[in-house]
Amino acid sequence: MKIVTLLLILLAHSSNVAGQIVMKTALLATGRANRFIRFVIAIGGMTLSFFVMLGLLQHFDLSFLYPFQASGLILMAIGSRVFLGEKLGGRNLVAMAIIVAGVALVSTS
Repeated sequence: MKIVTLLLILLAHSSNVAGQIVMKTALLATGRANRFIRFVIAIGGMTLSFFVMLGLLQHFDLSFLYPFQASGLILMAIGSRVFLGEKLGGRNLVAMAIIVAGVALVSTS
């Protein structure tokens, strides 16, 4: 796999995660203007993710790209911990390690 492909997959998933996290903060925000700006940023991140994934699907098989969706789960867990202060327990960490191993196995085949 080329580094550009990996970076595009990471961009797609990280922009989706960023959009989801900003959406969560928008739902908790006070003030109409503050909430609106956050919604716009969140929708922008998720839209970027959508179009990058469409571009990737033009060049790669779905069976190759789909396992990387699991990496989005890991990014979401880390992002929610860092930016929202949510807790990650031992089971979460074990599950994340299993996901990383699975993605690594699939991406090498």
